[in-house]
This record gives sequence, C-alpha cells and structure tokens, in this order.
Amino acid sequence: MKKSLVLSALMFLFSVTMLAGSTYAWFTDDIVVEGNSIVMGKQEIDVTYTDPTMDTIEWYTFEGGHQLFDVNYMANTQPGATLERSLRIENKGDFNVAVRIKHWFDSEASDLPRNAMNFTVALDNGGTELYNGILYNGNTSDFFTLEPGEVVILDVTLDIATWLGNDAELGQFKFDFEVEGRQIEHANELGRVFDITVEE
Repeated sequence: MKKSLVLSALMFLFSVTMLAGSTYAWFTDDIVVEGNSIVMGKQEIDVTYTDPTMDTIEWYTFEGGHQLFDVNYMANTQPGATLERSLRIENKGDFNVAVRIKHWFDSEASDLPRNAMNFTVALDNGGTELYNGILYNGNTSDFFTLEPGEVVILDVTLDIATWLGNDAELGQFKFDFEVEGRQIEHANELGRVFDITVEE
C-alpha cells in the first residue's frame, strides 16, 4: 500500500514537471546583423593670411615659421602706425564649427607695455567687430559660425600708441595669436586648435 502511494506520488510529480516544462516552451527566431559601422566626421579649419595694403594680394600659410607680423618685415615701425592683416578662415570639416580669436601678450619677451598696442578683429569690409582692445592673456573675440565649406575673411589691425617716446626705440612687442575652432552641437571639449605665433 505504502509502495503504491509513493509510486503514485512520484508519477504525479513527474506529470507536474512535464506540464511545467511544456508550459514554458516557445519557438525562437534570431536575426543577427553583423559588421555595423559608424564613421565619425572630421573637424578642420584652414587659416591663411595676407597683407591687404599690398598691390598684389597673395595668401600665405603659417607653415615654415611664417608669422602674421614678421619681426623682420615689420622692422622700423613707429608710434602712431597702423598695421593691417587679413585672415582667411575656411571650414574644411564635415559639420558646423564655432570659431573665435584668442591672444596672449608675452610680457617677458616684450620691451613695450601691453597698452602700447590696440588690437582689433572685425569681419571683412567693415563688418561686425569681434574684438577691440589691448592684449590681455586669453582674451577672446566673439564666436562666429562657419558651415562646411564656408569661408570668412577677418580684418586684423594693430594700432600703435602715439604716446610712445624715445624709450621705445628698438623695442619689441610680442604676443601669441590663436584661431580656435570647436564643434557646436554636443560640444563638451575643445575641438581642433590652431596656434599661430605672432611677433611685431
């Protein structure tokens, strides 16, 4: 009798187990997509310069040690003079970039004080003025936006103070100049930066 009850109980448990197993059975169908690839775009701005006061306009790169204001070319500058350059900035990247101008006055290498020069950056042909003032470390112009393939010309002007006296003879005024470009959307870090060394 006991043996029969035990056997019946085991058979019942086996049936319940089979039922549970069949309850959780299902059909499956998988689709595997391989070789997914995401290609990042690039950020690139190209910067060249020229002297707009020359009869023939030629654009130069900053490769090979070229400077916006070359110390040899700009020798014998006098108080009250105005020095002019034009910057051509082109967005050669794949998305919109915000661009601005930064500069640093090199007080250790300069014989003249920082307020001996007034620095102006404006859009070409009398356009919006992006910066006007003396050179403070890290001072920046306002941002402007360049779409892919877009080009902008900036007028850069240095006005030398008229109050400089004989103690300024043979003196040098040195500063660094930077064109900074950074992505606009989802930007949380600095984009590509172009450092341009400038001397007067």
